[in-house]
Formats: sequence, structure tokens, C-alpha cells
Amino acid sequence: EYNLFASFVDNYPEDAPNLFCLDIQKNQMTQFRTIVGEEVDFFPVIRARLLSINGKDIDRAKERERKSDSLAREFNLTYRENLLEDERLIAGDRLFFPERTPPDVTEVSILDTIADIGNIKLNDRLVFNIQGVMLDAQVTSIRERTKSKLYPFFYFVFSTDVLEDAPQTLFAALHIDKEEIPGMISRIVTAMPHVSTINVAETAVQFGELIKRLSKIITFFAAFAIVAGCLILINAVFATRMSRIREAVYYRVLGGRSRFVMETLIWENTLLGFLSSMMAVCFANFSAGLLCRFVFEITYRANVVASLLLIGITLILIVAIGLVSSVGILRQRPAAFLRQQNGV
Repeated sequence: EYNLFASFVDNYPEDAPNLFCLDIQKNQMTQFRTIVGEEVDFFPVIRARLLSINGKDIDRAKERERKSDSLAREFNLTYRENLLEDERLIAGDRLFFPERTPPDVTEVSILDTIADIGNIKLNDRLVFNIQGVMLDAQVTSIRERTKSKLYPFFYFVFSTDVLEDAPQTLFAALHIDKEEIPGMISRIVTAMPHVSTINVAETAVQFGELIKRLSKIITFFAAFAIVAGCLILINAVFATRMSRIREAVYYRVLGGRSRFVMETLIWENTLLGFLSSMMAVCFANFSAGLLCRFVFEITYRANVVASLLLIGITLILIVAIGLVSSVGILRQRPAAFLRQQNGV
């Protein structure tokens, strides 16, 4: 819960787009700008499929077995001549090198994510099917993203002259005040009914509410686990009751006072509580880290405050239960216990 909120809700960048508009036609750019009333960055979107890498056809059946993104799906291509604000190059000096590349070679810049999926490197040759037209391209640069996944991104970017005349729609990312979003959506869909809008700000709020509800359900069931743990602890105390009484009696026979026996029990339960709480916290953080890394694909940050609070509560709970369950041990008289053990 802590990491999901930190990545998608609490950490939502103030300057990040909060309204996405899809399926804008190229001849509607001026009209859309008039409706929005501000300068808009448009992203051309061209649908295509990747057919082969370095002459090797994409195995679509095998790719569909991937649990994450695959090379078998349809991709959105775009064109531009510069990096976006949240991008940087990790291979290649710039997006394209027209002065170095032969005129008959098409250049393409790829995102590091797709490079990892397809094991694609610089100068590799990719073949695309763009609505029935084959396009052979050479990888001239590899990009990575530096900000949140809330920003627009494209796996494949071409130079403008390559795809400018291809069948396309436009995608716009806007940042406006949250209070103005409903009115803006109403104006856009009234003038352009075919345009789809996504209110990212509202989606983030709904996502946060969903996380809270799931957290309540998990907490409810976790309460049963805590109660079961307390019962197991009490059962363990009673199962070792005779050995504890024997130890307490021996301490008393050897001159130990009730206070010494009490302190011994406190330290014993404190050690038990500390070790068990540390194991629980370590396991919980390890499991949460695996979920964040491999399931949600977000950065994991340990909740130090919650971890320390869990250790403290568990420690106090175990010590309290241990002492309450051991009260009868301190009331045992050495002489009576020894006579009972010896059958006298």
C-alpha cells in the first residue's frame, strides 16, 4: 500500500499531464487548440506491427506466452526530431544521424524497455508492417525515461520525413487545473464526439480509493492471524509451564527473589518478541519488495515508521501475554513444588 501510494498517488508530479485526448485528426489541430485555449503538444500515432529483427521473424506464438509486454502486439509509432523532456539517450549521440546513414536506410530510435524485451541493439535492422506497407529501419539510438510512467512515451520513434504522410491520429497530453477538467472534457467531446478523453487525475484518486479498500480487507484478515499468533504463544507458554515453574523454583532455592525471576521472564519474553517481530518485518519487507519489483514494476521503498511500529507493538504484545500467562509461576512455593515432584 505504501509503495503503490508513493508511486501512483502521493508522488503524482505537479507538472504531469492530467488529461489525455486520443483520436484527434490531423486537420483538427487548429480547432482543438482553439477549444483548449493554450498551446498543445501533439503526438502523432501510427499503428504498426514489428515483423522481424535482423531478418529473423517474430515468433508470435512464443511472444504471446510472455507474462509482460511482448513483440507480438500492435505498436504505436510516432515521429519527431528531438527528445522529450523526460527522456535521455543511453546509446547513440542523438536520435538520428542523416549525415552518416545512407539515403536508402530508414532510422529509428527505440526505448530501452523494448530493447530489453527483444534484445535489440544499435544498428540492428527492424521490419515493420504499417497498414500493409513494409518499412525496413535501422536502430540509431536507444532512449530511457527519467520520470514517472504517467508521461507519454513511445517504443519506436522515426524522423518526421518518414511517417509524416502515413495514416495517423493525434494524441494530446494536457495539464490543467483539476477543477477545470470536467468542463474541458465537456467542451472537447461536444465539438469532437469521436475524441476519447482520459482523466488521469480522477483515475489516480479512484486507484487510491481501491488501494484503501484492499488494505482494509487485508488488515481484517491479518487481525485473525494476529489473534491466532497470540493463542499459539499462550499455548506455548502453558505447554512449557512445568519447566518454567521448575526453573523459577530452582532460582528461589538458590537465593533468587521474585523480582529476579520476574526480570528473567521479562528478558526471555523480550528476546522472543524481538526475534519474532524482526523475522516478521524482514519477511514482510522482502515479500513487498518482490511484489513491487516483479508484479507492479515500481521502485520499492521500505516504510521505516510502519516497520518500527510493528516491531514495537509485537514486542509489547508478546511480553504482556508472556507475563500474564506466567503469573502463576511466581506464586509457586519452592517447598510445596519440590514435595509434589518427589511424591512426598
